[in-house]
Amino acid sequence: MTQRVLVISQVSVVNGQVSGLAMPIEIVLSPSSTQGIQVIGWQDAISQGYINVNVGSFSGAELTVTLFDQDGNPVPECDAIAMEYQSGTNGNWMAVFGDENFTPQVGSGYTLVVDGTDGAGNTIHLELVAKIEPRQS
Repeated sequence: MTQRVLVISQVSVVNGQVSGLAMPIEIVLSPSSTQGIQVIGWQDAISQGYINVNVGSFSGAELTVTLFDQDGNPVPECDAIAMEYQSGTNGNWMAVFGDENFTPQVGSGYTLVVDGTDGAGNTIHLELVAKIEPRQS
Protein backbone atom coordinates (compact mmCIF):
# COMPACT_ATOMS: atom_id res chain seq x y z
CA MET A 1 0.00 0.00 0.00
CA THR A 2 1.28 3.47 -0.91
CA GLN A 3 1.52 5.82 2.05
CA ARG A 4 -0.06 9.19 1.47
CA VAL A 5 0.42 12.46 3.23
CA LEU A 6 -2.89 13.95 4.31
CA VAL A 7 -3.14 17.70 4.73
CA ILE A 8 -5.64 19.89 6.54
CA SER A 9 -5.32 23.59 5.87
CA GLN A 10 -7.41 24.78 8.80
CA VAL A 11 -9.25 23.65 11.92
CA SER A 12 -11.61 26.17 13.40
CA VAL A 13 -14.26 26.64 16.06
CA VAL A 14 -17.58 27.75 14.62
CA ASN A 15 -19.19 28.80 17.91
CA GLY A 16 -16.46 30.03 20.20
CA GLN A 17 -12.99 31.51 19.95
CA VAL A 18 -9.93 30.45 18.07
CA SER A 19 -6.41 31.58 18.90
CA GLY A 20 -3.94 31.43 16.04
CA LEU A 21 -4.42 31.42 12.30
CA ALA A 22 -4.55 28.40 10.00
CA MET A 23 -3.88 25.84 12.74
CA PRO A 24 -5.00 27.27 16.05
CA ILE A 25 -2.61 27.31 18.97
CA GLU A 26 -5.50 26.78 21.37
CA ILE A 27 -9.17 26.00 20.89
CA VAL A 28 -11.56 27.60 23.37
CA LEU A 29 -14.87 25.88 24.11
CA SER A 30 -17.65 26.89 26.51
CA PRO A 31 -19.74 24.67 28.80
CA SER A 32 -23.52 24.41 28.40
CA SER A 33 -23.23 25.59 24.79
CA THR A 34 -23.44 24.12 21.33
CA GLN A 35 -19.98 23.81 19.79
CA GLY A 36 -19.05 23.58 16.13
CA ILE A 37 -15.69 22.29 14.93
CA GLN A 38 -14.65 22.51 11.26
CA VAL A 39 -11.85 20.87 9.34
CA ILE A 40 -11.25 22.90 6.19
CA GLY A 41 -9.44 21.73 3.08
CA TRP A 42 -8.70 18.07 3.93
CA GLN A 43 -6.69 16.80 0.98
CA ASP A 44 -4.16 14.28 -0.19
CA ALA A 45 -0.86 16.15 -0.47
CA ILE A 46 0.39 13.88 -3.27
CA SER A 47 -2.60 13.81 -5.63
CA GLN A 48 -3.90 17.20 -4.41
CA GLY A 49 -7.36 15.59 -4.35
CA TYR A 50 -9.76 16.88 -1.71
CA ILE A 51 -11.09 14.20 0.59
CA ASN A 52 -14.84 14.21 0.18
CA VAL A 53 -17.35 11.45 0.91
CA ASN A 54 -17.89 8.90 -1.85
CA VAL A 55 -15.56 10.55 -4.36
CA GLY A 56 -13.09 8.35 -6.20
CA SER A 57 -10.54 6.54 -4.07
CA PHE A 58 -11.72 8.44 -0.99
CA SER A 59 -15.06 6.65 -0.81
CA GLY A 60 -15.71 5.82 2.83
CA ALA A 61 -13.70 8.72 4.28
CA GLU A 62 -14.64 9.61 7.84
CA LEU A 63 -13.54 11.88 10.67
CA THR A 64 -14.42 11.95 14.37
CA VAL A 65 -13.69 14.49 17.10
CA THR A 66 -13.17 13.72 20.81
CA LEU A 67 -12.39 16.08 23.67
CA PHE A 68 -10.15 14.61 26.38
CA ASP A 69 -9.87 16.06 29.88
CA GLN A 70 -6.66 16.62 31.85
CA ASP A 71 -6.62 12.94 32.90
CA GLY A 72 -7.02 11.62 29.35
CA ASN A 73 -10.70 10.70 29.75
CA PRO A 74 -13.20 11.49 26.98
CA VAL A 75 -15.54 14.33 27.95
CA PRO A 76 -19.23 13.32 27.88
CA GLU A 77 -21.11 14.98 25.00
CA CYS A 78 -17.89 15.07 22.93
CA ASP A 79 -16.76 11.48 22.55
CA ALA A 80 -16.17 10.19 19.00
CA ILE A 81 -18.57 12.69 17.41
CA ALA A 82 -18.85 11.99 13.69
CA MET A 83 -17.87 14.86 11.47
CA GLU A 84 -19.94 15.33 8.33
CA TYR A 85 -18.59 16.26 4.93
CA GLN A 86 -20.02 19.63 3.84
CA SER A 87 -21.55 18.94 0.44
CA GLY A 88 -20.13 20.89 -2.48
CA THR A 89 -16.93 21.94 -0.66
CA ASN A 90 -13.26 21.12 -1.15
CA GLY A 91 -12.63 18.79 1.78
CA ASN A 92 -14.57 20.68 4.45
CA TRP A 93 -15.97 18.66 7.36
CA MET A 94 -17.97 19.76 10.41
CA ALA A 95 -19.10 18.38 13.76
CA VAL A 96 -21.68 19.97 16.04
CA PHE A 97 -21.92 18.83 19.63
CA GLY A 98 -22.91 19.97 23.07
CA ASP A 99 -25.89 21.62 24.68
CA GLU A 100 -26.83 22.28 28.29
CA ASN A 101 -25.49 18.77 29.06
CA PHE A 102 -21.98 19.68 27.85
CA THR A 103 -20.50 20.54 31.24
CA PRO A 104 -16.72 20.10 31.36
CA GLN A 105 -15.00 22.00 34.15
CA VAL A 106 -13.63 25.42 33.27
CA GLY A 107 -9.87 25.24 32.86
CA SER A 108 -6.98 24.25 30.63
CA GLY A 109 -5.24 20.97 29.91
CA TYR A 110 -7.85 19.61 27.49
CA THR A 111 -6.97 17.98 24.18
CA LEU A 112 -9.26 17.99 21.14
CA VAL A 113 -8.46 14.98 18.96
CA VAL A 114 -9.52 14.58 15.33
CA ASP A 115 -9.13 11.03 13.99
CA GLY A 116 -10.08 9.64 10.65
CA THR A 117 -9.42 7.69 7.52
CA ASP A 118 -9.42 8.89 3.93
CA GLY A 119 -11.24 5.75 2.76
CA ALA A 120 -8.12 4.56 0.91
CA GLY A 121 -6.51 3.00 3.99
CA ASN A 122 -4.64 6.07 5.24
CA THR A 123 -5.28 7.57 8.66
CA ILE A 124 -5.06 11.03 10.15
CA HIS A 125 -4.64 11.98 13.81
CA LEU A 126 -4.56 15.57 15.09
CA GLU A 127 -4.19 16.67 18.71
CA LEU A 128 -5.08 20.28 19.44
CA VAL A 129 -4.67 22.08 22.75
CA ALA A 130 -8.03 23.16 24.15
CA LYS A 131 -9.42 24.90 27.18
CA ILE A 132 -12.87 25.52 28.61
CA GLU A 133 -13.92 29.08 29.40
CA PRO A 134 -17.27 30.40 30.59
CA ARG A 135 -19.50 31.56 27.77
CA GLN A 136 -19.38 35.28 27.05
CA SER A 137 -22.94 36.38 26.25
